Amino acid sequence: AAGEALSTLPAPDLAEPEPADPEPARHEPAQPELAKGVEVPEPEPVEEAERGEYEEDSSPGSAAEHAAGHEGAAQEHRAEPELEPPTAEPQQPCPEDVAQPVKAASVKGPGLAPRQRGDGLLIAAGFVAIVGAVVLLISVFPPFLYGSPLSARFANTWQNVLEAVAAGVAGCFLLVHRTRSVIGPGFLFGAIATAPSGGVYDVLVGKHYEGLGVSIGPGLPINFVACIILTVSGGMVWRVIAKQRLVHVERRAGILPWLVVFVGLASAVLLVGQVLNQDAIAGTGNSAIDTDLFALYWTAVMALVLPTVAVFVAPPRFGVALLAGWLTTGIAEALFYASAPKSYFLLTLIALLAVTIAYAATALRKQSEVGTDTTSQLA
Repeated sequence: AAGEALSTLPAPDLAEPEPADPEPARHEPAQPELAKGVEVPEPEPVEEAERGEYEEDSSPGSAAEHAAGHEGAAQEHRAEPELEPPTAEPQQPCPEDVAQPVKAASVKGPGLAPRQRGDGLLIAAGFVAIVGAVVLLISVFPPFLYGSPLSARFANTWQNVLEAVAAGVAGCFLLVHRTRSVIGPGFLFGAIATAPSGGVYDVLVGKHYEGLGVSIGPGLPINFVACIILTVSGGMVWRVIAKQRLVHVERRAGILPWLVVFVGLASAVLLVGQVLNQDAIAGTGNSAIDTDLFALYWTAVMALVLPTVAVFVAPPRFGVALLAGWLTTGIAEALFYASAPKSYFLLTLIALLAVTIAYAATALRKQSEVGTDTTSQLA
């Protein structure tokens, strides 16, 4: 009976019990039923951060509060104007970093070119040269020595008149913008090449004849002042040339430059040889004395140095202008030292003029070709 009772008992359930859910299921708030035909407004878009906060706090008690809070935040978000991010201002390039366009020196735009540094001193030198030329021309008429003016002799008259004209033309070149920086300085240096020696000559002649008791007229000091003024104008131009380096040494090819140098050397030798061996100087009527030697040797040195410098400097226009100025003054000196038909120095200067014309045609043509090539490349 006991065994039967045990056999009638239900067998125990040996299946493993199901694990309990560690997190209780969240109860979603009951959504109210809406009547048919009523449209449900779509919720306003909110930021992801706000949505995350809403999802984290989604208890039934605070759902309405979250909805009201998010709706107010969304309205405030729509009301506030969106601020544009500040835009960085473009950085202005420094003037030094901007590449400047290359301009060809030979190309000139319409109108006058801008005024360059040093033009004021060159203009002042031009006025000084013109004043010196006028004073030199005036010195021809007052008494010079023995109560006689320089105009009493043909040689003295033409010497001073030609040199005064050359200095005046050089001064005008310095006043004109197109010829101020190259042609004006070159022509002036050639035109006043004998002005320093002329001032020294006046001092030596004045002392010599004053010791002999010869009366000295106002023409001599006026001539001395004119030489000083012209020398000062040359010094002013030289300062600008040296400071701005407007000219430089350049090697020349061909036979014409060396022919110019050879003719200059021949003229210097013939001048000294003729004056020391002739009976009288045309400008004084007497043979050469000690007071005449300094000016004589100075003129001979200029006859050699100036043509040599003219053919070995650049730009070629400066050298051609230097030769033109020297030829004018050289002819004036040739008329002073010897009469025209017998002056060997004058004959060599005429030969130098012919060679200078040929040299100028060649040198200036080459310069224009180089300027054209440079301009085409820059264009």
